[in-house]
Amino acid sequence: MELRIPSVEQLRTIYDRDLKEAFPTAELKPLRNIEKSWAEGWYKPYCLFDGDNIVGEAFLWLGHPGWALLDYLCVSSIRRNGGVGASILEKLREREADTVICGPPGMIRRCSASTTRPCISPAARWMTPP
Repeated sequence: MELRIPSVEQLRTIYDRDLKEAFPTAELKPLRNIEKSWAEGWYKPYCLFDGDNIVGEAFLWLGHPGWALLDYLCVSSIRRNGGVGASILEKLREREADTVICGPPGMIRRCSASTTRPCISPAARWMTPP
């Protein structure tokens, strides 16, 4: 499986197929806002591909260089409970090796093996170096 940036058409497809199903309307940004932020360089949608099929997504809201917010993590409903989410997070750690990714409120997850970037939450063990 490979984590990569989707095309605009793929983004629109997974927004309708996965995000609308997984997140309440009140928690889901409008697609046009995601597309605009992506075009302006403030947003980075990653998709996990299994061949040609997208099986999950992780969207980053980019802030100060070296920092990002994990805005959405979503696994396609037919692939849940099979380790896809963990695979997305591990591949995200590899792709964003120099970025500290903040998760839900109060959590900071390390995306770097750097000892200068703290991992504040014990729930963030997936981002700590071996």
